[in-house]
Amino acid sequence: MTGYDAWRIATERDVAFADFLTVASAGAGESGAFRLGDGFGVLVLARDPSGDDACVFLSAAVDGVRTCGTHPSRPNVCRVYPMALRDGAIVLRADVVCGDRDWNMAAIDRPAWHAEIARYASDWATYERVVAAWNANGGVDADAFMGYVRSVYDSGFAFRL
Repeated sequence: MTGYDAWRIATERDVAFADFLTVASAGAGESGAFRLGDGFGVLVLARDPSGDDACVFLSAAVDGVRTCGTHPSRPNVCRVYPMALRDGAIVLRADVVCGDRDWNMAAIDRPAWHAEIARYASDWATYERVVAAWNANGGVDADAFMGYVRSVYDSGFAFRL
């Protein structure tokens, strides 16, 4: 999850990062890994406290079908799921947990997917620079990092990187 995703969800829903984000342990070279004392972490969507390991935004509809409760402001990783760009072609990711019947590859709007994946890559490139600045100054804790990300995106600085 990028800082822009977190910022966008927080501002559009008027919630704190801690309401929907958590920090997972990461390796120093992992994409989006930010320094936390002697270790590294990455931002991830929190899981529903009900224990079924679903995203905190996943909600059950009346008919039992689960839907995204923040669909208009969902993170870019969700927007591009389950597709990937491989050798210039839009393909179904190998790690998709949905069944083959859930995605009709013939009906995929390839130009739209290309645009979404390009935006996803651009957001990650910007976020990597935001994280690099944090890491260069040493990290304190997850709350400080989330505050830093919020202030960088609130100021508009990240959009000028």
